[in-house]
Amino acid sequence: MLAVTCAAWLALLLGDAMTRGPGGHAGGGVAGSARATAPGVTTAGHGSMHAVTVHASDTSTITLTGFLSGWVLMVVAMMAPLLIPALRHVHARSLPRRRSWAMGVLTLGYVGTWVAAGLVLLMLAVGVSAMADRAGGALLVGVVVAVSWQASPLRQRFLTRRRALPPLAAFGRRAYLGALRFGLTHGAWCVGSCWAVMLLLLVVPARHVPLMVIVSLWLWGEELERPAGSGWGLRVPVGPLRIAGERALTGRGR
Repeated sequence: MLAVTCAAWLALLLGDAMTRGPGGHAGGGVAGSARATAPGVTTAGHGSMHAVTVHASDTSTITLTGFLSGWVLMVVAMMAPLLIPALRHVHARSLPRRRSWAMGVLTLGYVGTWVAAGLVLLMLAVGVSAMADRAGGALLVGVVVAVSWQASPLRQRFLTRRRALPPLAAFGRRAYLGALRFGLTHGAWCVGSCWAVMLLLLVVPARHVPLMVIVSLWLWGEELERPAGSGWGLRVPVGPLRIAGERALTGRGR
């Protein structure tokens, strides 16, 4: 899964480099090479699918297939590491001859949930950009929504539910149905906890690969944090630094 994540990020970076205009500046986001069906969604570059950005003032459009290909690449790059605990759970609870299929079904359900969420977020992003006077206004709305949701107690509930590992059947059709159900529900809780920052990425007015990196590190760091309380509060994920410090101290003690 980490190798897949690295490959996705490499594709994103290559696509970002290919879509830079004169002077190293990039145009709007990219989700495909065609310009045909989704009003208000800008594209740049040919055949690249590294990102998606929505502008109400632009008239260029992309095909639904182009958007989905770029969206899936973004999801793989940013969310694949969040699926590792679920894959480990399915691997440990499945018979050896069923493990590969069960893990594949889990992944299919997870990605399918994010694909459905991407279509909804695309419509939200188009609506936000249409209501904003300028791209900067859409960005401001995206930032306010993302920060508010990140600090909300409801999001903390989604995070807690995302970490749940349900019992799984080991035999027969129930084994595959259980893995599929787990993938769908795990994806739903993940969408619920991450939708606001993904919406923000859709309304960023220019290159947003650096912002994707920041958001991804934030989301990955949250996996190493202890569960928070039910109140409001924006928690900076310092779990990786804390773990690194503990290991350093342990190593010195030896």
